[in-house]
Amino acid sequence: MNKWKCDNCGYELDVNEPPEKCPSCDKTCEFREITNYVPKDFIPEDEQNGK
Repeated sequence: MNKWKCDNCGYELDVNEPPEKCPSCDKTCEFREITNYVPKDFIPEDEQNGK
């Protein structure tokens, strides 16, 4: 199962494929897959503070 986020309202849902219409804002939106999303500035905990 994948995690998807609506580009319009930010609603997140766990489904294999995103719906055509967002269940939250009720609009036809783009959905981004965020299943394995890691922010560019993310620093793993074991690498923080010089560890």
